[in-house]
Amino acid sequence: MAIFARRLLICLVQSRVLLLVNLTGHYTGNCHPKPAQAVTNWLNVPLVPCTIKKFSNGEINVEISESVQDEDVFIINPLLILISASKTASARRITAVIPSFPCARIDKSQAPITAKHAANMLVVAGCDHIITMDLHASQIRAFFDIPVNNLFSEPLMLSYNKCPDVGGAKW
Repeated sequence: MAIFARRLLICLVQSRVLLLVNLTGHYTGNCHPKPAQAVTNWLNVPLVPCTIKKFSNGEINVEISESVQDEDVFIINPLLILISASKTASARRITAVIPSFPCARIDKSQAPITAKHAANMLVVAGCDHIITMDLHASQIRAFFDIPVNNLFSEPLMLSYNKCPDVGGAKW
């Protein structure tokens, strides 16, 4: 997972989507601390500490340990609650990095368009910008009322896959 997070950020930097000017911090919840730490180590920015408490009924509470007022916040996970907590803490802009957008492949007729509902939840929670990779259908970008950057991993992956000789390149 840490390798994927590093590749994702390499894609972001190569696509010039992520500007490192005034980038002050990232959060991580209790779901994926290793990838979040790999991201912040690679960018040489601090990981903003937050406490996530899970109650016996399954609900969770997020407490951000440092001020994020008027800061740009990049959220990796758990998404909706951290977006809401960041908005409540007066973050200037909230960008959700979602390498694999949920429900994007559910696009059959007579089935609910759950990707639209997921997009609405992110916007209502307070997200200002989405960065995702390899959306199943480019039309999903139209579900959002906020900017969406859909990055493509293929150029990055192709640079890692090299044939040792001409014969290996034949299909």
